[in-house]
Amino acid sequence: MELNFKEIRIRNFLSFGNVEEIIPLNKCLYQVIIGMNKDKSNSSLDRNGVGKSTIFEAIHYALFGKSIGNKITLGNLINNINKKNMIVTLVFEKNGVEYTIKRGRSPNILMFMKNDEEINVNESQGDSRETQVEIEKILGMNEDVYNQIVCLSCKVPIFNDETTANQKNIIEHILGINIISEKIDALKALIKETKNEFNNKQFEYNTIKTQNDNLMQTINNQIADMNTAKEKWENEIKQQINNVENVISQMKLIDIDTEIKNFQLLENYLTQEGVNQQNQQLKDSLNKQIQEKDIFIKNYQIRIAELLKYNFIVERQNILYNEQLNKERIAYDIEENKYKTIKNFKEQNLDTNFKRIANEIEKKETELANIKENVCPTCGQPMGVEEVNKLKESKKEEIVQLQKELHRIDMEILEANHTISLFVPKVFEFKPVSFNDMSSLLEKENELNQLKLQLENIVKEKNDLIEQENKIVIVDLGIKPQTHYSNIQEALQHQATLESLGITLNSLQKQLLTNPFEQQEKSIEELKKNIQVLDDAPIKQIQDDLNHQEVLLKLLNSPSSFIRTTILEKSLEFLNSKIMQYLAQLGSLHIVSFNSDMSLTIEYMGIQYGYVSTGEMGRITLALTLAFRDVWETLNNCKINLFAMDEVIDRIGLDTAGVEMTVQALQTKEDKNVMLVTHNDTLINQAPHLMTLVKENGFTEILK
Repeated sequence: MELNFKEIRIRNFLSFGNVEEIIPLNKCLYQVIIGMNKDKSNSSLDRNGVGKSTIFEAIHYALFGKSIGNKITLGNLINNINKKNMIVTLVFEKNGVEYTIKRGRSPNILMFMKNDEEINVNESQGDSRETQVEIEKILGMNEDVYNQIVCLSCKVPIFNDETTANQKNIIEHILGINIISEKIDALKALIKETKNEFNNKQFEYNTIKTQNDNLMQTINNQIADMNTAKEKWENEIKQQINNVENVISQMKLIDIDTEIKNFQLLENYLTQEGVNQQNQQLKDSLNKQIQEKDIFIKNYQIRIAELLKYNFIVERQNILYNEQLNKERIAYDIEENKYKTIKNFKEQNLDTNFKRIANEIEKKETELANIKENVCPTCGQPMGVEEVNKLKESKKEEIVQLQKELHRIDMEILEANHTISLFVPKVFEFKPVSFNDMSSLLEKENELNQLKLQLENIVKEKNDLIEQENKIVIVDLGIKPQTHYSNIQEALQHQATLESLGITLNSLQKQLLTNPFEQQEKSIEELKKNIQVLDDAPIKQIQDDLNHQEVLLKLLNSPSSFIRTTILEKSLEFLNSKIMQYLAQLGSLHIVSFNSDMSLTIEYMGIQYGYVSTGEMGRITLALTLAFRDVWETLNNCKINLFAMDEVIDRIGLDTAGVEMTVQALQTKEDKNVMLVTHNDTLINQAPHLMTLVKENGFTEILK
């Protein structure tokens, strides 16, 4: 079964004028509706006030006879310029049957047709309740459900912003459990009668119970007072014991014998410590000098290594070889340049003559071709046949002579090229060298010898310093003796105090074993003997009857009853799975689920949240909407082709990533006509299809 919205026709509705606009609704497109307000002088406002939301307002008015969220009165829905003949026509198809709703104002009209046959016509009211009930029955949903799963508008609260009662009503309609409420009132009356009987029977019971309770209250008060006083007394003694034990424990941390011995050891330690400090300063000075020598040694070694990469013997031989080879190359270059100059001159001269004679031949051939019978080619005067023939022969002879000359030059060119080919360029292969000349090589050799000598001297100086450092001895003093007191008299006083605290502790521990509240406990036991025995058997039967009746009420009315649970169990499981599917698709890590009482739980990392960020709540809102729609379609076995959102994505505060994921989720609805009104440039720019509305001179029309 399918619910296919086919088209909406609008005339004199809000900013749409008297020319009827027809908007198809059955195209499987993902499109964004944008606007251009030519009546606005400020270009920054040219998107606003165009009438983009009017398309959704028209569909809503056709279905339910009012504006979205009742934000606009019926009279204000009429075009404020034309002021009459407002009419909206919605065509939809349900299970292969076509329905048409025609609704208007000024004059009022409501027409509902099935396959072009009138189901109901009421031109006088325009809002017949009977017709409206029939429309919603065929749709299979009320206005609240429609606003949540078909056309979401910023003019009505999103699901999360609805009251608890409205949320429950929406969920019950989506899940189809709104029919369990018919027998509740009668059962409530029966429960009221049973409660009255129960109250009368319980009065006698409560009288005795009150007496017992008062006596028991007195007993409990005495016990509480006694226990409080006893606890206070015990806590005070225990606190004193704890304080003394803490002091003793702290004082026992000090060993008096060790304390005295450490005073003697400390004097020797401090003397040797002074000697060690002087020796350490001398060692530090020598070590610093050694480190400085190490730096010099390292630098010399690096430079020597750089010079040792040269093979000075081979370098010297290669320099001498290259100097001799260079002299030969200079002589060759002089000869080669001389040859190239002659060659270039000859080539240019022959080429020039060849081109010149070729041009002359072409010119003579042209002149010969231009000679006409009985006409002089020079002056244009008449000529005899014999004179013409002589002239032609003369031209032919000139051409033959030029061709011979051309042939001669061509042979000279061939000869010159042959001579050129005999020339073989000479290649001079120089050996690789690292120095420009012999003097630079000798300079580097001398530097290497000097560095080796200097390195040897510095190494000797370093070794002398190391020998001096090794002769200096630092005595290992071990751990410095520690004392807690400044003198032996303080240590002796410590021992005397510790003995006194031991006597005090023993006295407190004996006191804790006594019981100063023995007589008071005996008095409380005598009071307990005055408590009467209560018999509640006379009221238990009435209580059982009342409980039974209340259980029956819960079975009908309680969200946790097995009746509701049986209906909700599978539906809620399916709904919650759909919610998690869309949350994952929208990039949310939250766990969102409906409970059996229709309450919504939001968890993250196993922790329930009462508040989430605006961006995350936006993802949750979209996931709920998409899940509601899937569940309704599944439970009703009816697919809906239209899915519209009017500035909802702008309202719920999605971040850039959330918007991108929303686009991806919506683009998967390939079998739906997805229509968006938005000011979000990301949504607009990524939309594969755009519907442009233009407002000019107070009227809106769709740009074709």
